[in-house]
Amino acid sequence: MRIPKLLLSVFYFMLIINTLSAQTNLSEGYYVGIAKDTVRGFFNFDNLTYKKILFYTDKTSSTSKKLAPEDIQEIETLDKISIRTFNYTGGEQAELIFITRYVDGSVSLYEGQSDNPDERNVLCISSFKIPEIRKISLRNTKMYLNTYFKGCELGTNFSIKYNKLSVLAAVKEYSKCAYPDSKITQKMGKSSKISVGMGFQTAVFMNKSTYKAPRNAQNDAESNIAPLFGGVVALGISNKFKVYSGINYFQRSFTPNPANITLRSPRELEYIVTANYIEFPLAVHYEFKKPNRSYVPKVFIGAAKLIITQAEIDVYSPQPLYPTKKFDFSFFVGGGIKKAFKNKSSLELNAKCAFDTEDPLIFLRIDGNRYELSLTYLWSLYDK
Repeated sequence: MRIPKLLLSVFYFMLIINTLSAQTNLSEGYYVGIAKDTVRGFFNFDNLTYKKILFYTDKTSSTSKKLAPEDIQEIETLDKISIRTFNYTGGEQAELIFITRYVDGSVSLYEGQSDNPDERNVLCISSFKIPEIRKISLRNTKMYLNTYFKGCELGTNFSIKYNKLSVLAAVKEYSKCAYPDSKITQKMGKSSKISVGMGFQTAVFMNKSTYKAPRNAQNDAESNIAPLFGGVVALGISNKFKVYSGINYFQRSFTPNPANITLRSPRELEYIVTANYIEFPLAVHYEFKKPNRSYVPKVFIGAAKLIITQAEIDVYSPQPLYPTKKFDFSFFVGGGIKKAFKNKSSLELNAKCAFDTEDPLIFLRIDGNRYELSLTYLWSLYDK
């Protein structure tokens, strides 16, 4: 039963992710208009190309509109994306384009795209001494930079190509001479937000199990609710995708119907099978991040390794069975809601369904699902 359920879970999860691909990837910040008015809101940079189009979502009205370089002067966001408009002259006519800052400090470098087929990539520069943004020459890059940093020229053995990595390497050499007491910070445009956090969780879960006796008689085991405790480690690989792992401890009890099982006795006896588990889960979480939302919905899918640390059967008195036994992976899907706090901690309420298969007794096979409601607290160890 596990394989069809797993395939169905993966299908639904991929369907959700495919739907999410159309969702906006927003950054909070502001833009300065032509009239030097400052407007705050949320930006989508997915279409920041030579087409010169941005999406903007107003923070108060939640309306969307397209912004072109003709509409604004600059954009700044909380995740350190810095964009300027630049009057590029190349080919037959001039055009306004967006340029993104990828190096900041005593010297700032920018990159943009133009409609000029001979110069799709446009590299620009500004500095403390020359704050005006200027285009770096495509054909005589080294000569241009030697003139820009007059008095700190590079020798003939230092070649410079017209790409941002080569220009960055050259600018670092120039800065050692021109700005010996200042530093430049490499940003390379927008990057994924990497974060590492850890925390703990507590949960309650319910078993919904069936078992088969040696005579293939299938019956429902009695459902019960039990607690779960664990530790969590979270790795944020982007603003929306997180990988969760950790360790959990819980205990499960099964009370089979004794009609088909006698446990080496001429009489039918009611007994309880109790097993203690250690679980090592690994899951991928997707967060539906939207502007002006205090609580963030999420979905997740994953797998876990279950290890039984102790199992016993209780008829008249407990009898230990198999002190240590490993099981196959279990698979789970779920969703929840996350509340983030200003101190970089967060609280999550999650619900999940785990498709488990247990076999704590040699004469009794138990197949069950676990329905879990958990509360998780995480705090950030590293965030950039």
